Amino acid sequence: MANLDFYATVEDHERLLAYLFEQGDVRIFESYSALDQQLKEFTRPDHIFNELREARNSRLSVLLQLWAPAASAKVEIERFSVSVPGHSYRHRIDGWGLMQLYLSKDTDQEIYPSHFGHFNQRSAEKWSETSPSPNPGTAADCDWRRLQQISRRIQYRIRRTLSDVKVGSRPVLRGAERLMKVGRQLRN
Repeated sequence: MANLDFYATVEDHERLLAYLFEQGDVRIFESYSALDQQLKEFTRPDHIFNELREARNSRLSVLLQLWAPAASAKVEIERFSVSVPGHSYRHRIDGWGLMQLYLSKDTDQEIYPSHFGHFNQRSAEKWSETSPSPNPGTAADCDWRRLQQISRRIQYRIRRTLSDVKVGSRPVLRGAERLMKVGRQLRN
């Protein structure tokens, strides 16, 4: 699995998301819809910024799924039942070639890590053979080489273009670095 945790402010996320929309390699969806709502596809970065700014929780405030149609044509939006009083369903997007981008937001005292990741081919092959499979189709439905190319560009942007320092193995994007230098705590 490709996994990268990193520290970022809301402004750092704005720069990353602007890059993703400019590149045009991915379509961006929320991981799960709100209760009794359709799944949102974000077509402009400011829609995600608004969600991030308004999020109640700082840790993993906005959960996104990045879909690269060039790498995986088989994704499905699934409606599922919930047991929440007054509500009956939610939606989620499923597919082997999806990449996760989970955004945290900074507070007055601390910065929680954000996350980028996705399955690799070997893990997807193992999991797609289980019953029931967690995703539609099989691992063979994804062009893993193309997914890796897109993933490497995103990781390069996070590690090298938007960041100058690391704490442990985690890149600290420039806005988070400035806040760290004036006393904001980096949390796990």
